[in-house]
Amino acid sequence: MTHAPDLSDLVGEIYEAGLDAGRWPQVLERLTDLVGGQFGALAWPQGSRAGAILGVRMNPDRLRRYEHIWGRNLVVNALLPLPAGSVVTDRMLVPKAEFHRSEFYNDFLVPQGSETVIYVNCTPGGRSRCAIWRSPQQGEWEEAQIAQMRRLAPHLRRAMEINQRLNASPSIQHAHRPNGALLAPRERECLAKVAGGATSKTIATGLGLSRHTVDQYVESAMRKLGAGSRSEAVAKALALGLIRA
Repeated sequence: MTHAPDLSDLVGEIYEAGLDAGRWPQVLERLTDLVGGQFGALAWPQGSRAGAILGVRMNPDRLRRYEHIWGRNLVVNALLPLPAGSVVTDRMLVPKAEFHRSEFYNDFLVPQGSETVIYVNCTPGGRSRCAIWRSPQQGEWEEAQIAQMRRLAPHLRRAMEINQRLNASPSIQHAHRPNGALLAPRERECLAKVAGGATSKTIATGLGLSRHTVDQYVESAMRKLGAGSRSEAVAKALALGLIRA
């Protein structure tokens, strides 16, 4: 039986990037390596425009070209209506022959030796998205690679939401950081279960505590981490290595 790889370290790095946008290049490099990609890009919205676009392993001239031509990409246009967290390849959205006739494919992908792309729709409307391309030599996307991106998609979505709440962008090198206060064992335990999707009632039953006590532990952890919500507390605790995904 083949076991899925442990992605805990990468998940932690994703949340680090959610708090410090200067870490996204490293995360994008790791994502590209994970799925055997050629190069990657991460896009943030700015008003009604494409906004800031970060590229790794991409020729700077091609990146500037991408910033101007992305709106004519048939795949991105098909991606926009999909829910946040969706993971798709170009083949899932647009017939291969139609994509090969498109301006985006011939003017952007062909000149740099690229063939196929996988997208993570990070925010509603596809305005924040992660894209990784492969060359013809690297072949089509396989189910295992798509599955890996689907495991990471919820974390990419949450980290991008945190970035936007902190008014971060790829050009910002130092975003807001928590003070790293050490959480008490029960605070870490409760917060880890929140990260797993458990409610206060479920946590209380499992730990033999009252729901009120669980809420107090979680609220205390939020205060120590300087978080305004449970999801933000989870993200910061993951980024600091205080809990594991």
